Amino acid sequence: QLQHLDIVSVESIAPRNQFFQPYSWKVRTGLSQHPRRPNQDSLVFFLNTGSGLAWENRLLPGLIFGMAEVRGQLAPQHPDSYAGGGGVSIGWMISFTEQWKVLARASATWMALGETYEDHAASLGTDLRITDRWSLRLESAYTWRDGYEYPEAQLWLHHYF
Repeated sequence: QLQHLDIVSVESIAPRNQFFQPYSWKVRTGLSQHPRRPNQDSLVFFLNTGSGLAWENRLLPGLIFGMAEVRGQLAPQHPDSYAGGGGVSIGWMISFTEQWKVLARASATWMALGETYEDHAASLGTDLRITDRWSLRLESAYTWRDGYEYPEAQLWLHHYF
């Protein structure tokens, strides 16, 4: 059973300083199993976009960032076939080398349109760039949704076009 497929996943986290004031942004779309209750997951099409700011910090190495996000999803096979809402995410990314980085992230999303629910998540992952077109990601995540908890450990293989 398909658990997750990113069709588009682009995230630009650019630090601000006194000379450059870029915005950080992201766009993700694809298919994902949406946990509703234990053993009642359903495959949904999702679109998640966000925009925010990032800074290099003198106290902590790496980049600290925050984004405001909008999320929509469609699940034609489910009675509540759509959901839409918004939320926030924060993160801390450290690049140890050009090939290796670590990312900690926390998010909260409130879906107010269609199927209504709250989604809170935290994750810690590491990325290893193998070549210019391939990378490997190991991630541990924990999600709280409507009174249920969903721990996950994931191994991702990314191919860049």
